Amino acid sequence: MFNKTRKAFTMLELMIVIALIGVIMAYVGPKIAEMLSQRTEAEIKFKIANLKSSLNEYRLVFGSYPTTKQGLQALVTNPRNREFAKATDIEDNNHNPLIYYCPVEKNKGKFKHFEIIYLGATQEENAQDRIDEGI
Repeated sequence: MFNKTRKAFTMLELMIVIALIGVIMAYVGPKIAEMLSQRTEAEIKFKIANLKSSLNEYRLVFGSYPTTKQGLQALVTNPRNREFAKATDIEDNNHNPLIYYCPVEKNKGKFKHFEIIYLGATQEENAQDRIDEGI
């Protein structure tokens, strides 16, 4: 006689499930964002380390590092058509370019030192996730 079958959730059950999902996301969401930020920073540092190696190889072939004007693009296209790096190696995953400086005044005209700068995801000069690497 009392053999009623339930075919749907009650509103209270749905609200409890939604509240639990909200509590879990409030805890897990920031942790996921932090992990993604750390992964991006590690990827950029890895790219910069590879670019340093490519720049040193470029210097062995051409006698000096590329000028600031030539930039990192010189690793991709150069007079000898030798590929020291791929086009994707000189930018981040959002296609923001890595900035390259090889100041003549520091190097006394010989281009011995350079600096590679990543301005972060926001591409602002004073970004919190800015990375400066040099040699």
